[in-house]
Amino acid sequence: MTPVVRAAFEDYGLDYVPESLVREHIDEGRLVSVLKDWRPPFPSYFLFYPHRRRSSLALGVIADTLQYYQ
Repeated sequence: MTPVVRAAFEDYGLDYVPESLVREHIDEGRLVSVLKDWRPPFPSYFLFYPHRRRSSLALGVIADTLQYYQ
C-alpha cells in the first residue's frame, strides 16, 4: 500500500491515485470514490533519469515497459 493510500485509510483526507491502485479497496467498501465528474483522465506515466541514459538493466526494463503501454 502506498503512503498516499495509507493516509486516506487513516482519515488524513482525499488522495488522487490511479484507480488500479485502489479498485479492490473501493469494491470491498473500504474506500469511496468521490468527485467522479471532476477528475481528469490519467494521461500517462513520466520517467526521468539522469543524463539521458539508463543507469541499470532494471531501469531499462521499466522504461521499455512504460513506453510499450503508452
